[in-house]
Amino acid sequence: MNFSLLNPYFLIGLGAIAIPVIAHLISKTAGIEKRFAAMNFLLASKGESARLSKFKDLILLLLRSLILVLLVLVFAKPAVLSISHADSHYTKSVVFVIDNSFSMGYKDNFDKAKRYTKEQIESLADGSFGTVIPLVQFDNTQPSLTQDKNVMKQELRKIKLSNTYVDNERRIEEVFGLLQASPNEIKEVVFITDFQKNGWNSDKFIRNWLVPIDITKGENLGNLAITETNFKEVGDSIRIDLKVTNFSKIPTTKILATVDADNKKLNGLFDIQPEGSEIKEFIFNKEQLTQGEIIGDIEISPDELIVDNHRYFVFPKDQELRVLIVDGDPREISRLGETYYISRALETLSDLLGLNISVKDNDAFLIENLEKFNLIFLANVGDVTPEKSMEIEKFIETGGVIVIFVGNRVRSNVYNRLFKKILPAELSTISEGDYTLKTGESDNYLGKNNEKFKKVKVNKLYNLIPNDDSSTLLYASDGSSFLLRKDYGRGAIFLFASTADLNWNNLPISPVFLPTIKTIFDLSTAKKSVNRNLRVGEKTTLDFTNDMVEVTVTNPSGEKFKIGRINPEFTNTLIPGLYTVENEGRILYSIAVNVDTKESNLEKISLEVPHSEELSVSSYVKVFKEIWRYFLWATIILFTSESIFRVLGQ
Repeated sequence: MNFSLLNPYFLIGLGAIAIPVIAHLISKTAGIEKRFAAMNFLLASKGESARLSKFKDLILLLLRSLILVLLVLVFAKPAVLSISHADSHYTKSVVFVIDNSFSMGYKDNFDKAKRYTKEQIESLADGSFGTVIPLVQFDNTQPSLTQDKNVMKQELRKIKLSNTYVDNERRIEEVFGLLQASPNEIKEVVFITDFQKNGWNSDKFIRNWLVPIDITKGENLGNLAITETNFKEVGDSIRIDLKVTNFSKIPTTKILATVDADNKKLNGLFDIQPEGSEIKEFIFNKEQLTQGEIIGDIEISPDELIVDNHRYFVFPKDQELRVLIVDGDPREISRLGETYYISRALETLSDLLGLNISVKDNDAFLIENLEKFNLIFLANVGDVTPEKSMEIEKFIETGGVIVIFVGNRVRSNVYNRLFKKILPAELSTISEGDYTLKTGESDNYLGKNNEKFKKVKVNKLYNLIPNDDSSTLLYASDGSSFLLRKDYGRGAIFLFASTADLNWNNLPISPVFLPTIKTIFDLSTAKKSVNRNLRVGEKTTLDFTNDMVEVTVTNPSGEKFKIGRINPEFTNTLIPGLYTVENEGRILYSIAVNVDTKESNLEKISLEVPHSEELSVSSYVKVFKEIWRYFLWATIILFTSESIFRVLGQ
């Protein structure tokens, strides 16, 4: 280990030491000496004092000279040089990607990631280029590659923990693109993360240039989270169903949950098995709550990851549900159409649920804006464009519900390709036969009425191959799936294996059809409050009345955002909590923003990333550790000492 200077040219400043020396010598210039008898006595009495004064002057001269020397050394940047192992071609270009998704808030994992990155920056060899960027980034700015380690560390200090996550693979590929203009042959992306499984599409992300670093050192992490809240008006009450999940391999007991609705609080205790969930009901009397929207929050006992122990909600009471029915094969006689029985069932339910129902044909559906609806029925819809499939996917992800009835116009290969992410099953071949229906085990209407479903006759159906993340609600008598459900994002999709008319079955005219449609409403997460309950990072379109030109949105930190009528989208939902929307000082309504609990499951992914042979040969590199800060502190201490000594010497 050797001492070195990173900016040695500043040593020229040592010539400034001559200044206090010259000043000291000038102050000692002797005058013309004349003696007379009366002065001899006085000079003798002051001799001791003069000698003490000379000693103090010398001490002050020494202190001032040392202060100047230390100041020069601070600018020359002293460093300790050491030798460490590195690759044979150690000069490289590297992007350090800090995982700042909210799971990194577990204990001090995020701080450990930043400390590790700082050490790696300091150990970069001479001639290396680098930069530091966050995994989750909400603006388009990208720092450029630099050889200045101080600039890299400055970028590192700017990175903050976020409240969401991204597609890791897409982001890392995007980051690697920053290295393409680098002059160095070796290019690396160093990803400092907790190896949490969410955000990866698979565990086979093979890239020679990727260096993943597990900051948790392989330990298995456990976590508790509020994973779901559902609201329902039941008579004179509001029922809130709260689901708490235990993402660990040990049971948890006596987890206290507090539900606060309009400052009325209810408590409950949860006992949850390993990797299990528990749902409890919290029932509030309507008379105790406000007549408008109900605002509140839910909290469970804190653990090592706090952000998902809290959940906020806004429940607009008596809000109208908007339903779209799409007829893929319209008929002149409406009773023979695909949507006739769906429409009759929904009209019956409208008195109970307050539905606003629209019926469109296939062509009108392709140009319809889906954002204004909560629930969509697709009945034998054969024409679907890739653009519409993406809109449907977004509709479900943000809380909408889709119910699909198949038919002769549905092409299985098109559905399987365009709806691959959201379909609960793959559509296979069409079978004809004499089938009845039977129910799966459940405590809703479907599960309790198996005998009634056995009377339904089905003569034609699609063979469905269920996905692992779907559930079967109704079976055909041969054991194949007839009605499946899949949750996607904050919404859901239901898939029937047969038609909504009488061509393939008699379900629409059976006594169980209306209760089945009602059960779908009860099971679904229909976005009754689509613009009021969001996930971090989701945008929403704000409501404006005719006389409003601008509204103000205030986030949980007190920041205010002006949103105009011309562009009513609000996108700055980066902090979980309650947002208020105001106009001229009057609060119009509130918006609740919560974290996406996919990130709450801390299950790890195993990534095996091979490195090229040229990176495996060992060599040595010089590592500089800057110590100029110690010299700066020494300068401050000496300056203070000089001031004290000068005052005491007067």
